[in-house]
Amino acid sequence: MDAKEFEQVLDRIESDTIDFKREMCVFGGSIEEQKLRKAKFLKDIICMWNTPREKAAYIVLGVEKKSNENQCSMVFQR
Repeated sequence: MDAKEFEQVLDRIESDTIDFKREMCVFGGSIEEQKLRKAKFLKDIICMWNTPREKAAYIVLGVEKKSNENQCSMVFQR
């Protein structure tokens, strides 16, 4: 994916083909917290993988979709 394609993904709204995650998956904490976080992250990946569709699907980390606007803001910088 090049920069132009990434910008196009950021312009889309969340749907069955795109899921914006504000924070990176942090697997620290107690053993139980780690298990829960890993399970939630794996669930997101499996749901995207197992859903039949005609086009590509994305989980975009480090992006927050503003609820009152159709704009994304980058949470993490390179």
